[in-house]
Amino acid sequence: VPKGHMGNFSETIAKSFEANGGILKKKAEVRKILVKNNKAYGVELADGTEITADIIISSCDAYNTFINMVGTENTPPWLVDAIKQINYTETLNQTYLTLNKLPEFREEYDDLNHDDWRFHLLFLGDAELYEENWNAIKFGKLPPRVGGGMYIPSMLDPSLAPKGKHTATWCDLNVWPKDVPDNKIDEVKNDLFNKKCDFIERFMPDFRDCIQDWKMMCSKDYNKLYHVTGGTWTHEMIEIKQMFDMRPVKGMSDCRAPIKNMYLCGSSNHPGPGINGRTPMICINSMKEDGMI
Repeated sequence: VPKGHMGNFSETIAKSFEANGGILKKKAEVRKILVKNNKAYGVELADGTEITADIIISSCDAYNTFINMVGTENTPPWLVDAIKQINYTETLNQTYLTLNKLPEFREEYDDLNHDDWRFHLLFLGDAELYEENWNAIKFGKLPPRVGGGMYIPSMLDPSLAPKGKHTATWCDLNVWPKDVPDNKIDEVKNDLFNKKCDFIERFMPDFRDCIQDWKMMCSKDYNKLYHVTGGTWTHEMIEIKQMFDMRPVKGMSDCRAPIKNMYLCGSSNHPGPGINGRTPMICINSMKEDGMI
């Protein structure tokens, strides 16, 4: 785990790039990827500036890359059709918290209050829980129960929070209702936050008392802030038909685009989002009637 977490990790990559002669241009919106005779040769920025290159690599999702920036007129028809069938429906929800102290597990799980075991926790539900949740959110309703994971990175890296305080991220799958109207988003966020707190207080009774502040992000937030299609931070949903050699689409699994000199990288490709896929975790076993495993 790098000191300074992912932000510093990114900065380190940028410094290495520049130290090896690279020129990094930040906050420069790309309007289009320039293509001629099925060959990519540069990009056009929003201010009209053109930058040419021998190789073009996009880390945007497939829809933004080919439909919006390359353009359907320069993209093979089979790829246009395949990309338009990608599932960009995001039901994941993340909450970022600042904590004035570490929450404590109830007596039954007291062993986890020691030796930094709390830094990464997963509360995983059974198949029935996910089915119940999906049946609710697909009709625009809050899920009956929540599960998910909480990560407290400041337990491993104290530089991420003032002394004695902590930062945490709570992530849930299949909890954000579909098609929430813009004027209802804040209300749904508050209701879902309270549902999350009710859930975790079954294991950590003082959880609410530890929260100093919180901010919840839904798919519309990710779409607005980062321009990812559908607000899908994974660049397309992680599901069987969109994994392995079918990611981003069948026929483009080696990062090479069917346009000369052009590649797609990042979460759109197999295996998807994340850095190394190795995640230490604790799975909390609760009583059977809780529906948790």
